[in-house]
Amino acid sequence: MDELRRESPELDRRLRDSEPRRDLALALVGLRRNAGLTQTELAGAMGKDQAFVSRMESASGAFPSAASIEAYAQACNAAVAYVFASDGELVTVPLGRESEAALIHSAIQHAGDA
Repeated sequence: MDELRRESPELDRRLRDSEPRRDLALALVGLRRNAGLTQTELAGAMGKDQAFVSRMESASGAFPSAASIEAYAQACNAAVAYVFASDGELVTVPLGRESEAALIHSAIQHAGDA
């Protein structure tokens, strides 16, 4: 694969561009499997159909919304957080108790004070 990437800059670019989506897909599948759920069971817990979960777990296509990711994680009995990185500092903002906007604003304020 490394040789193919070296020989084709376009392939290399496309693979690099798709890494975040692939990483999310792998993380979601890992959450579901750790929870011992099938796609159909997870979909039922989310009030969605199995195809919806399949699309979320796909390494292609658009990123799922933050609300969908949070619902997926909650159905797997897992927590969700945003992580912001700036100048080598990480700020983690857990979701679920307050609105996302308030939490993100708080994290940005905290990062600016540090």
